[in-house]
Formats: sequence, structure tokens, C-alpha cells
Amino acid sequence: MPFHFSPRQLLRRELKRLADKGLGCVVGLEIEWYLLRVADPLLTDEHTGIPGVRGAPIKCSPVEPGFSYHSESNMDLMQPVLSALADAFEKIGLPLRSIENEWGPGQLECTFAARPALEAADHAMLFRTATRQICRRMGYFATFMARPALKGYYSSGWHLHQSLVESRSGRNVFMPEREGDCLSPLGRAWLAGLLKYAAPSTVFATPTLNGYRRYRPKLARAGPAPPGATTTAA
Repeated sequence: MPFHFSPRQLLRRELKRLADKGLGCVVGLEIEWYLLRVADPLLTDEHTGIPGVRGAPIKCSPVEPGFSYHSESNMDLMQPVLSALADAFEKIGLPLRSIENEWGPGQLECTFAARPALEAADHAMLFRTATRQICRRMGYFATFMARPALKGYYSSGWHLHQSLVESRSGRNVFMPEREGDCLSPLGRAWLAGLLKYAAPSTVFATPTLNGYRRYRPKLARAGPAPPGATTTAA
């Protein structure tokens, strides 16, 4: 019996509602994260916790200087890890499109080919787990925390591209029907719903307290963590 509070089960239920209308949802993922080098792999008493209380995070250091988009020299410092990840993703069936060097030191963005919504959701979970495990085995640390508490580190986020398609033909029903339009009427209605419910939907899109630290008024991108901040993991 499916658990009624399971996010995957809730998604399946909503996708069935779309299927009953002859529609399917397609999602493209872009996920930002940080690659760090483990500075001290030794675990001590301070790193162990008790139920409800986490131990201290392990010590990490930057893997590259950062603050230069698509720098070939910075990217080269991370290439051995990124090549290992790309090989592993191919073997486990993740539809990787690109790995890009982002803004902060060791900040990366992985993009994936668009897939049906449930498949894309499974890919997102598998990607996060596999990335952390592979990096840790190689002496690195991967964090997907929105605002890692590291000096000078900028926030990470993600893009979730959405479209609706006809189940039988695969036609994108968001495509404009008239010259000069940006979206079809259904596409405009879908966008209006996203805007209307943007604030309450953050309870699902931002499930951690740390994630809300990324929200700042009138800023396109949240700034770095405060000076003196220490490493934390997600």
C-alpha cells in the first residue's frame, strides 16, 4: 500500500490527473552544488552526535579559487572528479547534458535532459546520492546545501523546467498558437498558477531552514556567507 504522505506517491497522483486529460508533464533539471576537498578525514568524538543532534561537520577546504565563470584553469583542477562522476552517471542511466563551473569556489551546475516528471524526480534523488558517495570515496565532499556556511561562498539553487505534452503525439502544448505570442493559452494559465502559488509552494520547494537563508529582497543572487563561518554539510 503506497504511503499517502510520500512525495513520490503525491506526484504520481497529480500525474494521473494530467493523464486523465490526455497530458503528460516533462521536466528538465539544472542543479547547483559545491565540490570541496576533505581537509581532515579523521572522525573524532565531536563528529558523532546523538538522536536529534548532529555531530560537528568535517573540515573541508576550497578545491579551486572560484569567482570566474567557466574558467578553464579552475575547471581543470576539478576535472578528475568530474570525469569520474560523468562516467558513473552514464553507467547508472542519468541523462547528464553538462557539468558547468559556476561562481563560488568549487560551485558546479549539472544539467540533465528533459524526462517525464516521475523519471526526472527519481533522477534528482539518484544524482544527489551518487554524487555525494563518489566524491567522498575520492577524498572530496559534495554539498547541496542552499547556503553552505563557508566564507565567501555564494548560494546554490536549481532550475526546474516544466512543460506539458500531449500523451499521444508528444506535442508541447505550451508552444504558442499565434505569431507574436510567447506561450499558448494553456501555457499562460500554467505560468499564472505558478506565480499565484509561488509563496506557499516554498514549503515544498525549500524543505530546509537553511534554504530560506537564500531568499533576500531585490537581489538576483544571494551573497556569500558571513565572515568567519564554518563548514556545514547537507
